[in-house]
Amino acid sequence: MIKRTILLVLVLLFLSSPAALSAYVLKDTWHRSFDVVEGVEFILRNVNGGIEIEGWERNEIDVSAEIKIKAPSKSKARELLEKLTFEVEAGSDRVRIDTERPRIRQVGLLGSIFGDKTTITIGYTVKVPPRTILDIKNTNGGISVDAVEGRFDFRTVNGSITITSFSGEGEASTVNGAIECFIDAFPAGGDLELKTVNGGIELALPEGAGGTLDARTANGRIGLDLDLRETVRIKRSSIKGVIGDGTGTIYLKTVNGGISIVPR
Repeated sequence: MIKRTILLVLVLLFLSSPAALSAYVLKDTWHRSFDVVEGVEFILRNVNGGIEIEGWERNEIDVSAEIKIKAPSKSKARELLEKLTFEVEAGSDRVRIDTERPRIRQVGLLGSIFGDKTTITIGYTVKVPPRTILDIKNTNGGISVDAVEGRFDFRTVNGSITITSFSGEGEASTVNGAIECFIDAFPAGGDLELKTVNGGIELALPEGAGGTLDARTANGRIGLDLDLRETVRIKRSSIKGVIGDGTGTIYLKTVNGGISIVPR
């Protein structure tokens, strides 16, 4: 009874507090562009916020960041904005951007109840040349890539990964999120690795793609709509075999989710 009374009092205090009614939200933008050569390597590191990348017909990388800071007060939000930095290393054949967020003080239970909750979200929109090597790391946020040719390495923890109209090979992994990968052209001898823990995997391969296929799930089913030239193992949750000329490798793994492999 005493615990219920204390909880009720805290809730009433929270609902009557100014912080419960509103938190200050500060929005800002950051933009940079870089002249680069074909086949440039682009590296991006983010912590909290989505990343969208699209190929365009220019030898230029264009980066826009939408910044959103939620803080208990206007002064606190502006203080965090002033401390937020983007570390840039730029050359014609390599561009790297690291998101350096200020340290956010962790609050206790009462602080959370009374609105002392601070968040910094940075969403990136990037345009890159058609032929670009991509190295993208995130923590809380999805990664979306469209119309690029090259090699990729995409990693996040909480978020889905979507790859469309991509020509090339690479690796993509997440912990909490699905992976969708639609390959327009897969190189002979190419390597493709898609891994998640909580989420499904959908892979679409172009005609003529070849590789040793190894697909596994612990809790889910695998659907295969491609012909295997050679079959090593076919089970409900595990498939291994050879597609096409078998010169490449295609590895798909999830724990909680299904896997779908279809023609492009």
